[in-house]
Amino acid sequence: MQQSETPMGRVVSMFQRKPVESDCFGEVEAYWQSLCDGRLMPRRAEIDPRGIVGALDRTFLIERIAPGIARIRLAGNHLSDLMGMEVRGMPLSCFFLPGARTALADAVECVFSEPARVDLWLAGPGKVTKGRMAARMLLLPLRDDAGQVTRALGCLSASAPMIGAPHRFTISSDNRRTLIGYGDRPAGQDTTNPPTVIDTVKGARQRGKPRLTLIDGGA
Repeated sequence: MQQSETPMGRVVSMFQRKPVESDCFGEVEAYWQSLCDGRLMPRRAEIDPRGIVGALDRTFLIERIAPGIARIRLAGNHLSDLMGMEVRGMPLSCFFLPGARTALADAVECVFSEPARVDLWLAGPGKVTKGRMAARMLLLPLRDDAGQVTRALGCLSASAPMIGAPHRFTISSDNRRTLIGYGDRPAGQDTTNPPTVIDTVKGARQRGKPRLTLIDGGA
């Protein structure tokens, strides 16, 4: 965790623990939609970090490497904080408990094969104040230089303290929308009323300033 000297010489955290409902999701999706410009989706090469400066620490880019499997190519600092290590080059499944990885693989493949917008609400085994750890992950498809849907822009925000890493999650809600309609959802998944941070995480507070640096893996 980075620290900085204030004018008074006091060392404070440079990491801001944003709540799950932070507008980083709205910022990322609005930017993605603006790049579409009448197309189903934008290209990976069109993504410019300057367009989402307020959400960079929660933003990531993934590459499809096999059916249902995606590798992290770029990642904001919040993702590394959740894992307690650099996540560049790791599979997206590293953020999920073993029992949730089959459902994740299905959701990831939907992003690329439909293609679809996938919005996952997540829950962790730990606790924040009086509620369970909560998180949200948004995945938005992108075309590569050959025009194939093999990349995705994502946003992950968790209302978890950055202690006790790594933090891994289960999927509590799976909401999918294909780019021409609505996709199928796994049986038993309730997507009508996603959990809110008010219900699941009471007392979460914002502190410090966000770090906005992306780790560039040459995506």
